[in-house]
Amino acid sequence: MVCTKPGCNCVTNKLIGDIISSTRSEHSIFYALKTLAHILKNVMENPNEQKFQTLKMTNKKLKEVVLDVQGTAELLQHVGFQQQKSQQTDENVLKLATVDQKQLQVVYDLIHVALFRLFGNLGTDTPSDEQLEKARHDREQEVADQVAKQAQVQKQKEKLTSIFNENREDVQSRPISSSKRQPVGGNSGQVHKFSNEDLMQSGGEGGG
Repeated sequence: MVCTKPGCNCVTNKLIGDIISSTRSEHSIFYALKTLAHILKNVMENPNEQKFQTLKMTNKKLKEVVLDVQGTAELLQHVGFQQQKSQQTDENVLKLATVDQKQLQVVYDLIHVALFRLFGNLGTDTPSDEQLEKARHDREQEVADQVAKQAQVQKQKEKLTSIFNENREDVQSRPISSSKRQPVGGNSGQVHKFSNEDLMQSGGEGGG
């Protein structure tokens, strides 16, 4: 089922998740995502250049780095690339039907978000396999630490809530005293009312 909510990116996130969850190595996942981002960037920066909107499926590098990785072809189709025969060479190509700058930008940004979540800030566009493996391990450890910290905070909140509820129940269970507060000015409980004459006399005396 396709999500129809305005601004929802669940389809894109699912497709990127399929790429990440593939059985490929960190090296394959990293370069597949980086190459996809590069393809989208070329189109966005050159919207009128047809050469950036056509991908040869027979290209060895494109096939090995991108198309052989699960989910990449589906992601390209999601942004508008369609498989067809080239009119010039009669070979299979992926041709971008329409340049949707907004959608391309969203997918491009989400790819970079995924890369950061997986590998952090590597500081290089061509990391070695060892750097990728270490970066992903460090990110997984960082995420695990954040989850543990959040669990600790939640546990503390639950403890404070429990203490508060116990104190509230203790206060509510105490008997209310039967003694009544005595009114000011005596035990009669009557409140003296001033008449207009009293107020006028009081004002006259004070003014003399």
